[in-house]
Amino acid sequence: MNKSNRKRLTMIGALFCLYAVLLIVLPLIGIKNYSLRTYFLSPCESLNAHIVYNIRLPRVLLAYIAGAILSLGGMVFQSIFRNPLATPFTLGVSSGCSFGAALYLSGFLPFTMLNTEGKFISALLGGVTASLFVYLVTRAKKEFHGTFMLLAGVAVTLFFSSMVMLIQYLSNFYQTFMIFRWLVGGLDSVSYAQILKLLPISIGGFIIIFIYSPELDLMLMGNEIAVSKGLAVKRFKLTLFAVVSLMISFVVSVCGPIAFVGMIVPHICRLIIGPQHKYLTMFSILAGGIFLAVSDTLARSILPPTDLPVGIITAFLGGPFFLWILASCGKNDNIPA
Repeated sequence: MNKSNRKRLTMIGALFCLYAVLLIVLPLIGIKNYSLRTYFLSPCESLNAHIVYNIRLPRVLLAYIAGAILSLGGMVFQSIFRNPLATPFTLGVSSGCSFGAALYLSGFLPFTMLNTEGKFISALLGGVTASLFVYLVTRAKKEFHGTFMLLAGVAVTLFFSSMVMLIQYLSNFYQTFMIFRWLVGGLDSVSYAQILKLLPISIGGFIIIFIYSPELDLMLMGNEIAVSKGLAVKRFKLTLFAVVSLMISFVVSVCGPIAFVGMIVPHICRLIIGPQHKYLTMFSILAGGIFLAVSDTLARSILPPTDLPVGIITAFLGGPFFLWILASCGKNDNIPA
């Protein structure tokens, strides 16, 4: 193993240690008279222990998982489309989930399935439908091209966004507020059951993307070189698009559309650890979880007792970051524009 790879593994190890420390520290922030002893008490004998185990800890765990999936999804889309601005939000997945959730919250689809809340099912089906629309529009084009899929994603995003606005206009005041609150994105109502919903798809997706990391390295060199190395580019792109879209649909259906995580974190990770996806995948998973967990802690702590949605914090950070990417695009990016 050469020196640069040892350095990358050292950084990943250091980030993992920070990951573990924050998992212990973040749930305690904001609790009066807290200490590490809180973790050794039963939730039945201590109010602080009840808050940590039943409210704060699942919230941090969900932030870790959601941030990891959003970050990894952004990394994959930026790599296969060779565009630093490609994110799950620009490809229509989040807007489709928003449309499904809006249908449920407005009362148009009042149902449950398999003891699962209808909002989760509706949002999940909306995200999958939006992904399918993007795929069908792209397939109608005889020659597959990443830029065309991005444009199709933007078109699908605009369509579903307009449908969400129509539903809000036709809904009553309470329903409109609930839709707006969900569209902001947040982690303020969390249980371990929601974490269990995300675990299978997240673990499976992480494994698949890690296995495909050599092919993602080839994609950065361009379609022609990837084809010359024996990679079926079209099938590869569609496979990862389907896997990531499904992962993002699950996250958005649970947490709402939390914007800009998939743009900010992968871009910074590339600048720190380089474009080699074997290391970038692990780094993006850890960094994405830490970013969203810290952002959520900031959201619930910045204006106590008000609990701000974490989507407001990520959007506040994402706007200037988006402008910075536009200004620096083509100068220091590892992904050609």
